[in-house]
Amino acid sequence: MQSTAILNACGRAATIVAITTAALLLGGCAGNGAKTNAGAANTASSVNYIEAYQKGDYADAYRLAAKSAMTSTNLEGEQAALIAGQAAHAQGNFSDAQRWLRPLLDSSNKQVAGQAGATLGLIAQQTGDQQQAADLLLDAGKKLSLDAAARTQLYAGDSLSRLGKSDEAVAAWTKAKSNAKYDESLITTIDSRLASGVAPAMPTKQGNQATRVLGSEPRGSGSFTLQSGVFSTLSRAVKAADQITPQAKRAGYEAPRVVNTFDTKGKRVYAVRFGHFPNKDVADSARAKFGSGVIATRATGE
Repeated sequence: MQSTAILNACGRAATIVAITTAALLLGGCAGNGAKTNAGAANTASSVNYIEAYQKGDYADAYRLAAKSAMTSTNLEGEQAALIAGQAAHAQGNFSDAQRWLRPLLDSSNKQVAGQAGATLGLIAQQTGDQQQAADLLLDAGKKLSLDAAARTQLYAGDSLSRLGKSDEAVAAWTKAKSNAKYDESLITTIDSRLASGVAPAMPTKQGNQATRVLGSEPRGSGSFTLQSGVFSTLSRAVKAADQITPQAKRAGYEAPRVVNTFDTKGKRVYAVRFGHFPNKDVADSARAKFGSGVIATRATGE
């Protein structure tokens, strides 16, 4: 089965890299057909975080992929780190996404390196560094193929256009046109860029906030959240998130998310959170359903 990878847009400002199960199980499918128990367990774990990611459950995908990345090696570990980084990006947690994805730029697997570079390029684009975005996206396009390459080249052209580099932008869009094969919407978008010669303006900051996937929209949105603990290591935070997940889901929330943030002394820590609320009073009311280990706090670092 041919592996494919496509860049999907979640609004105009929150574009994420989606990867098929086939692409992510390259390591698990190798061999003579006999699987060890450990191999089968690793494959089951990878299927879990892939399914969560494909369903848009980015908090769950992040937890599961991060756990797998810390316990797996070689390509399996890289694939898990890739999903962890992409899930963090989808939740608007750019610092965590970059931490997972930057080491993958040197991967010997072109799919992993290309998809990591594409996501990092989109983060640079969303944060206003259009030159870095163009460089990362163009390099990623060389490692990917067909529609995946075309979409990275489309966005690279957009960044070049915003830099005023019209000729380079048209060259990137023309390359994208030559690679696009199956996605009719993508082909139409590329044709539109070539016809107009310019990229659309970047959304405002308010628009960016509106399109971020934060994982708890059914329970409202806002600057306050529930927090069940702050930990010095990611592994401890992931374990704590696993422990409170059943209780959070019974109360109607999504799986808790792990947020990479800083304490009052500037030290990096990992907070386990769920829910978003418009003010402290509403958050306190929601917190009353949980034990003393859960507090209402500002959603800093997200």
